[in-house]
Amino acid sequence: MSASGKWSTRAFPDIVVFPRGPIAELELERVAGAVGRLLKRNRVDGGARVRVVGANCSSGPQLVQVNLHVGGTPARVQTVTPGPGMVLPVVLRLERLIQRLATKQPEAPEREPMRRGLLQASIDGTITRRKNCSLLVAPPDAAAAVLDAMDYDAHLFIDADTGADAIVYRGDAAGVGLLRSACDPAEPPPIPELSETAAVDRLCGIGLPYLFFLDSATRRGHLLYRRYDADLGLITSRPDARLAGFGD
Repeated sequence: MSASGKWSTRAFPDIVVFPRGPIAELELERVAGAVGRLLKRNRVDGGARVRVVGANCSSGPQLVQVNLHVGGTPARVQTVTPGPGMVLPVVLRLERLIQRLATKQPEAPEREPMRRGLLQASIDGTITRRKNCSLLVAPPDAAAAVLDAMDYDAHLFIDADTGADAIVYRGDAAGVGLLRSACDPAEPPPIPELSETAAVDRLCGIGLPYLFFLDSATRRGHLLYRRYDADLGLITSRPDARLAGFGD
């Protein structure tokens, strides 16, 4: 069936599923049950919001995103599976996240298998979601902790050490990287200065999953990223500071 809106099961009423695409109710029950049993086994209270995005065909890949709180910390995982009935990768990644947050251990430097891959980055896209956010003001290690807990590829924040807009991002085997919009006012910014249109053209033209750039109109750091549905999202910053995230 083609499911939409929100859905839950009597067995786990605090697991609320938001389906998108032609997804059978049996698949929603399977995902909700797997997530609910895992949270119960790990004694995680508060339930979860689960987004299930199906492909345009019944045998195509499927994206499952789980949002929850672990010990008061907002957390999220986003997993691509080969298709319906393959919920094990979601459970394994979610359990790893819960255990990391419970033990306060950072994520291993290597990228986890089946983390992303539903979409090809080198396709055209348009901005369909804009988030004008109050950014977290923090040192890079605190921003990296948010990156890990929320399973982002990049996280926009204000570097408390320099006052510059910055991102932490998933690098290679070295782990998390840091890029600031400015280090020395007397020097040109280390990131490109672009209009919004030019930023979209560059991201799509090169095939990037995200692009950190200095907006030519506001002179603030912006984060353009590829959404799960192949369109684009844009994070901009408000003058007041608190929290922003990437990747829904």
